[in-house]
Amino acid sequence: MSARKEAVQPLPDEEAAGSREASQERRLKQINAILTTYKLTPLVQLGTWQRGEFEILDLISVSINPWYAIVQFWVIRPDGQHGSFFMKFAVSGAERRGCAIIVMVEDQLVFVRQHRPTLLVREESAWSTELPREWSSVNSKETIVDRLLKGVSGSSDHAIPLGLLGRELVPLLTSGLVRSECVLPLGSAPEDTGMSTVIVDFWLLCFRLAEGATLEKLHGTKAMGIRTYPLEEVIRRRKELGLSDQHTATALLHLYEHLGRIRA
Repeated sequence: MSARKEAVQPLPDEEAAGSREASQERRLKQINAILTTYKLTPLVQLGTWQRGEFEILDLISVSINPWYAIVQFWVIRPDGQHGSFFMKFAVSGAERRGCAIIVMVEDQLVFVRQHRPTLLVREESAWSTELPREWSSVNSKETIVDRLLKGVSGSSDHAIPLGLLGRELVPLLTSGLVRSECVLPLGSAPEDTGMSTVIVDFWLLCFRLAEGATLEKLHGTKAMGIRTYPLEEVIRRRKELGLSDQHTATALLHLYEHLGRIRA
């Protein structure tokens, strides 16, 4: 799917009259009208190339799949040259955000094994050990999984954020081996500042083992490739354990900052 229109350029007399701001505001409204049509998050500003920034002049095309939209813009680069710039938006980005979930059971951090075909471009194995990732369904239609999570959260005081655990860790809750203790937001960060506009939220979900439950029983659940490591071991051996994907590394940084504030 694509959207094309005539390039919107500032008129010389507008520039001469010092109306650059008015020209940019007009272009910003036109571009955001197209983004909004596709339910994509609108831009706040267009940038100014004279300040060493990329300046967006026009929206050329929109290519959409069920999860992302790749938008091609026509820009002036910081060196004054014109060209294309591509940005990745989350579909329904105004309603959904990415989530990276730090799950702690007692003093153990919980990780899952994921097969990531993108790793095949540089490695023989595309298996990754990482924190669970999911789309938040906050402000979106509630799913069967959302209702299940709320029903088995194990605490009337803390509601699991909708859609956070995804398919990997649903068996963890339904096993009856853990009980919820806390749900805390730790902050957020851009998914990839080079191309993506997607914002990822970081959540800390704390659980305790149910009476009679053990970590050995926890590993025996059908949760996808579940791994648990003590917090201090993760800090000391993160690279050795293969916990190097962007979301996991950034989420762990937020966790360390949070624990540092508590201990201080």
